[in-house]
Amino acid sequence: PSPGSSSSSSWSPRTKPVVAASGVQVSHAVETVCMVLREMMEVKYGIELDEADSVRKVAKLGGSGGEAADVARGALWPMEVVARINASADLRLRTRRGGQLIGLRVECYQSPTFEDLRRQVARMPGTARAAAVVAAERTPGTASKALACLAVFREHYTKPGFLMGREVG
Repeated sequence: PSPGSSSSSSWSPRTKPVVAASGVQVSHAVETVCMVLREMMEVKYGIELDEADSVRKVAKLGGSGGEAADVARGALWPMEVVARINASADLRLRTRRGGQLIGLRVECYQSPTFEDLRRQVARMPGTARAAAVVAAERTPGTASKALACLAVFREHYTKPGFLMGREVG
C-alpha cells in the first residue's frame, strides 16, 4: 500500500502463531498502534487525534537506549511501541479539531490465544481494537522473514473464525 493508505487482510487460527524474535522485522507497528489509538479515542471519548502528528511523534520516541532507528528499520513490535508511549511522560498528541494537545496512558493487553483475540475484537466490531502481528507475504527474490502489523477490526462476514485487519503504511 502507498503511504497513508490501508488495505484489508484476513487470517484464521490455522495460521502459525508469531513469537517475537530478534532480527525479524515487523512492518508498520507505529502506524498501526496509532490507528488503534485514534479509533479507540474517537469511539470511547469522542476525541479525534491528528493522524500525521501522532505517527510523527510516536515514531520519534526512543527506547531505553534512545533507539529511534529501531522504528525506521521496522524492528519494533506493537507492545514495544505502547511501552515507549507510556514511558514518555512529556508526549502530547494533537487533536484534529481545535489543535489541543493531550497526553495518553495506554493499556496494553497481549491476547494469549487466537480465540481471546476474537473475543476482544467482538467487543467493538468495526473499530480497530487490536494490533496483531502476522506473517507477511514474501516478495519474490527475498529470503528474509517478514511480519506485518495489522489493526484488527472485525470477524470476517462469510468465514467464521477469520478476523479482518487493516494494514497501514
